[in-house]
Amino acid sequence: MPPRAMPLFVESLKLEFLHLTEYRLSPEWNGTLGSLPNNVLWYIREGTCEVAIGKERQSGGSGCLFLLPAGSRLSYRSTSEVLELTSINFSASISLFPGKPWSRMLNLPQRFENLDANLEPIINRMTQASLSRSFSRALVLQAGLQLAVAELLERIDFENRCPTAWDEADYRILKLVRFIAESGRIPSASAMAEAISISPSHLRKLCRLHLELSPLELAHRIKIDQAQALLKESERLIAEIAWQLGYRDPNYFARLFKEKTGCSPTSYRMQFRL
Repeated sequence: MPPRAMPLFVESLKLEFLHLTEYRLSPEWNGTLGSLPNNVLWYIREGTCEVAIGKERQSGGSGCLFLLPAGSRLSYRSTSEVLELTSINFSASISLFPGKPWSRMLNLPQRFENLDANLEPIINRMTQASLSRSFSRALVLQAGLQLAVAELLERIDFENRCPTAWDEADYRILKLVRFIAESGRIPSASAMAEAISISPSHLRKLCRLHLELSPLELAHRIKIDQAQALLKESERLIAEIAWQLGYRDPNYFARLFKEKTGCSPTSYRMQFRL
């Protein structure tokens, strides 16, 4: 992944906690699922197991976590006398690309090891909250999920992560996202095509095939996503934010923002102010 695309993707990552279950499983535990309905984290507390996601088979033991993406074909089996694991179900998407698998967009591995010290306290707190009737239960579970995923992301060396995990088309789209995000204007189709070394007609086909967007629609989606972050985090004038992102007419920017988000830039900012 182009490293500087990473912050933009993480900022647009949306997570929603669904449910948590603790399991104590026998040596006979095994099974197959044709398609996972949700994203799942399996944290191994004790014992060992074997998990196959698609054609990739991996083993894990105490302190290991498996990331199981929604839609995956899954098979699994216990490989120890006792197996204790915590299962966390959640939904996830990257708002820039709502139809694309989030873990693949972030190029995440399916197994993480040696997580005991940092991740186990988070999961323990989530487990306690799931059993309580506290008014803060939902908040603790949602915050715990976000902290757990953040812990996984912190372990990835995005600067050196191998781009060959992506097919060629996906990698060019990521380069395009980086180019648009770093541009201080709304780039033309020709400029976008040149940035990723393809023709304008090929660019249009690439965007339609993989994103169901035109190049200009993609540029506006990225810029409005950046605008939302700037409106939340800064006190800068809306006209200054528009200019920084490449919109020379602040009235046009305001109309486009409302069209894409359902509210004006001023109303959006007010949601994050006292």
